[in-house]
Amino acid sequence: MFRKLVAAGSFISFLMAPGFAAGAGTTLRQTVMAELRYDTNARIAAEGELSGDDFVLLLAPGFEVINQRNKLTLTGNYRPTGSYYFENQDLNAVSHSAAVSADYTLSRRTSLMAEDRFTYSGESLETTLVGIQNQRGTMWTNTIFFSMNHILTQRTSISMSASDHMLDFENILAVDNRSESGSVGLNFQATPETQLNGSYNFSYVNFDLPGGAASNQNTHSLNAGFVSRFRDSLLLSMSAGTVYADSRGFGNGLTDWVARAEIRKSFQRSSANFSYTRQTTSSSGLTDQLTLNDSFIAELRYVVAQNMNLSLSGNYTHNHSKPENTLDIKSFLVGASGTWQLYDWLSFGMGYSHFKQEANGPLGVDLERDHVSISINLTTFEGRL
Repeated sequence: MFRKLVAAGSFISFLMAPGFAAGAGTTLRQTVMAELRYDTNARIAAEGELSGDDFVLLLAPGFEVINQRNKLTLTGNYRPTGSYYFENQDLNAVSHSAAVSADYTLSRRTSLMAEDRFTYSGESLETTLVGIQNQRGTMWTNTIFFSMNHILTQRTSISMSASDHMLDFENILAVDNRSESGSVGLNFQATPETQLNGSYNFSYVNFDLPGGAASNQNTHSLNAGFVSRFRDSLLLSMSAGTVYADSRGFGNGLTDWVARAEIRKSFQRSSANFSYTRQTTSSSGLTDQLTLNDSFIAELRYVVAQNMNLSLSGNYTHNHSKPENTLDIKSFLVGASGTWQLYDWLSFGMGYSHFKQEANGPLGVDLERDHVSISINLTTFEGRL
């Protein structure tokens, strides 16, 4: 994995070097975020165990460099985050996130994008973004992504993408994996308001199981859907398809379905967003079986003043595995937050969230967490080089 990261970093560095060397259109931005948070379950402990309620101070300086040329935009960013606990000081840790990307307009019809994204965290499964939290432990990921979009005619376009993703846990009981995927999509502009789309997606996942064993899984899916803007303030998108996963050898796979639906509505001073997604995932770190993830999300935003916003959100997620239902975890997340942009370089935030997880199978644990936080964000430097 280390060699892979070095190779990826070398490639992006080589890609970005000419632009930065020329010094044309390069912007540097430096930010600092400080947050004081109260966590009712700092140790991510299961119900009935000592939760370790505590205050934690988060300090996160961020750095971003953007280089723009005629047809090429290069971006790089890095943010370390230090977590300092008042009582449970053994939980103190520093996490890291970094990304480099390149957007290139090859011609009026063709555009390309490449990205390499890396994360390192001590929060373990909380950062996999599939609605599962588990015991603490170091986790790191690296994702390389490429995409191309080409306009075929006035109404049709084709898109292609490929990615390589690695997920590694320090915990020897967790399931590490590496996944390689690709997709081809076709888009058709049926009317000025409605676009039809279809895609084929393939992924190959190799799991490293505890004890040195390994398994793999091939996944194929076909999807079709549409995106329609009925008015300037109303957007509706829907897609659905079938997925076939083969993890036991040819002819012994499983068939299921995937879908996505979203409604966005804007009002004079507020907006609402509702979505449902059913997808396959390999990011739970708990099993090498086919994992289905159902997620319902609702979000409401309200503009109190020109520089002040409030938001309410709710999320229900269900992760379950096939063919055996060893993974069956439901989670609920509700939250409220507000931001106040006092100046271009200074903003304040506050928030509350409640998370509850129910594990109905042998994998995972039942737990609850509440977060209350206040934060400050500073742009300490922004200028052209």
